[in-house]
Amino acid sequence: MVEVRDHARPVNVSYIEEINSKKQSVGANAAFIVSRSGFTKTALEKAKHLGIQTLTYEEALKSDWSDWIKCEYFGVIEMKYENIFIKLGNANSNKILNVAPDILSQVQTNSKSKVVLGTDGKLLTSFFDLAHNIINSSIEKLYEGLQDNGERVRRAVLFEGTLEPELFVLGEDGLNHKIGKVLVEADFYIEERQYPISLSRFRNTESDESIVEVATSNIEIGGKKFRIDILAPMAGDYIPAGSTVQLRTTPFNNSSNEISKDG
Repeated sequence: MVEVRDHARPVNVSYIEEINSKKQSVGANAAFIVSRSGFTKTALEKAKHLGIQTLTYEEALKSDWSDWIKCEYFGVIEMKYENIFIKLGNANSNKILNVAPDILSQVQTNSKSKVVLGTDGKLLTSFFDLAHNIINSSIEKLYEGLQDNGERVRRAVLFEGTLEPELFVLGEDGLNHKIGKVLVEADFYIEERQYPISLSRFRNTESDESIVEVATSNIEIGGKKFRIDILAPMAGDYIPAGSTVQLRTTPFNNSSNEISKDG
């Protein structure tokens, strides 16, 4: 956050405190005050105590701001869940739909095995994917209030209505039953990981456009590895004000750290 003052009098303590409050309210990780008329002695002491950078107008013009405002890492925040429990029911009753033992054995061996049928009787999806779709339909509610510290919270979501497409499962009575209710429970949590960024001088990339590479980082999301590049168009020795910065992701091969040719 950068504040610029062009007043006749030097900036005083009250303004330093005002900027500090604004910094906290907007969640800024740094604050700079530029004043053409300078600062009072007590204002400089207060700013130093609060970790606020103070500069005169001349200092601001001469300073290399890239040393202060820069991207140091990528923070990857993932919404995760585990220990899934699922119950199926009929549309017009509260009775639990008992699944055939062979189906349960198959799911215990492979949780992503396709055991749910479509209207034509063909295998269509798995219990795992069905639960995943139910979770995604209520994702904001399920993760509401969770912090990005990895703490697990047990929550449940109930789907009632007509699934599209309609789904069926083989019951223990040997008949196919239409699924009308799905109760999904799981441990939900949010996890944040930070990845360092490799900063480099601007260099041309293999492109018809004037795009240069600004920074790169190797990250992992959902067990898959990616290379992240920050690209800026029309950059030379600096990035012009108002430039649109692009974000490019390139997957790595699963078996190695080499970038996929298809990426």
